[in-house]
Amino acid sequence: MTSSALISTNNSAWSLNLIPVSGTYAKVGVYSASFLSLTSSAMPLFDGDYYSVKMSYTTSTASLSVQKAEGDDIVYASTNVELDRIRFVWNLPQYIFLAGSGSSVTKFTGYMDEFRMWGEVISDDTFAKHVRYPGLYNGNT
Repeated sequence: MTSSALISTNNSAWSLNLIPVSGTYAKVGVYSASFLSLTSSAMPLFDGDYYSVKMSYTTSTASLSVQKAEGDDIVYASTNVELDRIRFVWNLPQYIFLAGSGSSVTKFTGYMDEFRMWGEVISDDTFAKHVRYPGLYNGNT
């Protein structure tokens, strides 16, 4: 089983990948310059499940959050922070591609319900609201 890119850049500077672990378990991971920089903990993936993934960057850190809600409750949450490697390549791409692009990544062939790109880092509280209520479209306000 190989990982497949959910999002990749035009110059392979970084990609957000779905990484199979075993059976129905997988991780979400961020590769920067071909090195695995950030991963979520392993989670079960089943048809019809809806997971929310937040990848964010500040001048000093990159973070990856994966959450799942059932009704008003967050039933799965994994957040990891990386301090160095990805920040050198974060702003290099001119384009990003949903489901991956180029010869250096395996393209994702599953279903992606939605993609949102914000012009600011979304707070953890706002992200949790979006996980609980996927119809929201507000930012931090």
